[in-house]
Amino acid sequence: MENEEGIQQVDNEDGRVRKKRRVASPIDKGEDLMDTTPIMSIKRIQDGLKRITRENRNGKDLQPEEARDRPENFTVTRKRQVYVIGDSLLRRINRPVTRADPENRRVCCLPGAKIRDVELRLKRIIKGAGRNPLIIFHVGTNDTAKFSLERIKGDYARLGRMLKEIEAQVIFSGTLPVPREGQLRCDRIMMINRRLMQWCYKEGFGMYGHWEAFMDRGLFSRDGLHLSREGNRLLGWRLAQLIKRAVN
Repeated sequence: MENEEGIQQVDNEDGRVRKKRRVASPIDKGEDLMDTTPIMSIKRIQDGLKRITRENRNGKDLQPEEARDRPENFTVTRKRQVYVIGDSLLRRINRPVTRADPENRRVCCLPGAKIRDVELRLKRIIKGAGRNPLIIFHVGTNDTAKFSLERIKGDYARLGRMLKEIEAQVIFSGTLPVPREGQLRCDRIMMINRRLMQWCYKEGFGMYGHWEAFMDRGLFSRDGLHLSREGNRLLGWRLAQLIKRAVN
């Protein structure tokens, strides 16, 4: 049994009553708990929340200390963008060209593309390129098979005028030999490459030739036009080295 004072009465076997005081639980010591964990008034909580809101609006405590020390005009410098644009000879060169910086290098392969096709698509390809991108063109093989020298010169001139508006660093990659067409076609391509080099020098563009590096027939596939895997690796490596020299 238990009386009102928290004393438990226990009947012994001899009939006498032994009183045993119950140990007070933590709940019964409400005053002690209140002393160790004071209750914060609602008004005080609301005032604290208002203070935090004001600090957040002012940008306090939301940025790391080193960020607050930066000058107001601090900007993160974006790395220079690199684009390699051209015809189907750019197939399978993406890995060697972009490996060093995949976020800022792009290879755009346009199968069957001619100079005028590249001109028409150029602005869309490099949209958002940022300041002074590096653009490397490898195009012209299909033009040498279909168009006259005057037409090719005119198409290069149109492309050059557009490039002057873009304000980019431009390098033209020389047209490769076409083994299946024989010596006459190769002589014509060599002449166009010489004219291209003269024009690039005059207009302030770069020119990078590959002719002697691709004299081995094993660098081309069976059709005598496209590159073999070994040829792809060689062209990709040469363009990657060109980019390395141009951006550093």
